[in-house]
Amino acid sequence: MKNRISVSGLSGVEDLVAATLEHMRGQGYSAGYLQLCRALWHDFLKFLGGSSAKEFSEDDIVRYLENHGICAESSGLSDRKRFIRAAMRILAEFKLHGCHQRRRCTPKTVKLSASFQTVLDRYEAFCRDDRRCTPGTMRCRLRHITRFLFFLDSSGLRDLATV
Repeated sequence: MKNRISVSGLSGVEDLVAATLEHMRGQGYSAGYLQLCRALWHDFLKFLGGSSAKEFSEDDIVRYLENHGICAESSGLSDRKRFIRAAMRILAEFKLHGCHQRRRCTPKTVKLSASFQTVLDRYEAFCRDDRRCTPGTMRCRLRHITRFLFFLDSSGLRDLATV
């Protein structure tokens, strides 16, 4: 699993895109989705002026989105426009924080550090054995705690005592 990346060490937008894609790969995004993001960010790079682009700002993203007919308050967007907005949000979050929180689901392929996997396993046993949670409740609770533990892990924390 990829930890939080220091974006200050990246030399340009191309490096940022590569690091973002690697982070997303670690979060279990499909190869197809990663390929779509790579193509869109390549188009964004051309929008910025080509491979010589070293930086971009939030205003550049807003202009790019507006160029595609997307504004901040847009609703009722096509699937393609929602994808463009989401992919640009992912790139912006990664540039700002060095990590990105996957919103929709926590795939089973997410790998936690050994200490956090132990915490998750103990919590699952507690919910099953002591709380006697239903399968639906278990899935929901495990999804939320996995997201939280993945966030802590990707932020560089290695155990709950440091929280």
